[in-house]
Amino acid sequence: MPLRVANEPYLRSFQYKVLNSILYTNELLCKIGYVSNPNCSFCQQTIETIPHILFDCSFAISFWKEVYGQILNKLKSCESLTPEYRDIILGLSKEKMDLLNYILILGKSYLWTCRCNIIKPCLSHFKRILINKYQTERYISFKLNNLNLFKRKWKMLEGINLV
Repeated sequence: MPLRVANEPYLRSFQYKVLNSILYTNELLCKIGYVSNPNCSFCQQTIETIPHILFDCSFAISFWKEVYGQILNKLKSCESLTPEYRDIILGLSKEKMDLLNYILILGKSYLWTCRCNIIKPCLSHFKRILINKYQTERYISFKLNNLNLFKRKWKMLEGINLV
């Protein structure tokens, strides 16, 4: 799915690392002596694992609720989705969910970037990243004279005000 959904090699690589549990969380970094505290970079209350940082942490829960409420549930044919661990980690296997799966991968990558930079996740910042991705892909498609592929991927986002 990441090969079909994401054009960026770093997003494909990131999804591969998530699926194979090979991200260096504080839990692992503490075991090898790189950091002294195995707790979550966001909440500082629980040992930082991949499931915790991407789904179980109170900051991740809040982020996903906002993403689902303000972006994903407004997409055509995605109404009444609820954030579930399996869907966020693996993606949705339903047909024509490429944009939704792209947003999920981008959201996980954003949470990880926030964790690495020690900043709290913010929906408005994530929206700006998503808008930037949209505009970049639109520009590339325009330059390559291939707007049909762009429209197929992003058509579900039409009519949603992300600003």
